[in-house]
Amino acid sequence: TLSISTNQQTIQPFLPATRELLAHAPFFAQLLVRIPKRADTCLPLPFVLVWENQPVLRYQSRLLDALIKEENWLTAWLCEELLHLLLQHPQQSTQYPIKWAFHLAADIEVRQYFPTCYQDHLYEDLRTRLHLDEFADLRTIYAAILRLQSTLTATDILPKWQADPFSRKSHFYWPSTNSSLTWQRWWPAQRSLLSTLGETPAALQLRNHLTVT
Repeated sequence: TLSISTNQQTIQPFLPATRELLAHAPFFAQLLVRIPKRADTCLPLPFVLVWENQPVLRYQSRLLDALIKEENWLTAWLCEELLHLLLQHPQQSTQYPIKWAFHLAADIEVRQYFPTCYQDHLYEDLRTRLHLDEFADLRTIYAAILRLQSTLTATDILPKWQADPFSRKSHFYWPSTNSSLTWQRWWPAQRSLLSTLGETPAALQLRNHLTVT
């Protein structure tokens, strides 16, 4: 059973989303509770997940309050940010020189593991054009994007016609330095949560990936 404390002021803004996740995606709820939260009045987004020797959820109260009214959107966005963290996308940024393709590939990989109730089907048509397997890794998706781009005309580029979700703005807060060493200290303490992922094909695939990470 997950115990959610209301005594800490910084947890309060995320209580509705945490309860929603607890009902539908308990792994993400428990991971969210473990991550420190910090108010940031200068933040231009409702929240961002940053790395400060551990993941920290920074939030801007006024923007977050507005987003809370769209509960499913908030919980889906939280799942997205947590999955970027778990798949170590921020740490891999320097390996991919074409940044628009990297960020698009990262978003596509993340959506393979969304809890079923938060699937938005944003990239369904693009996935079909990319000829991807059900669970493709970041490198494969990135390469497929560049192959598809090479078949298009100079004026018909993928970034122009492909959706750019608002949530992608949070990518700008990913660290510019490699945080692999601190990740290796943080993640083993979270592995016990994997038993709460469930038994769907996506959950089993994600659990397998995270077990060997």
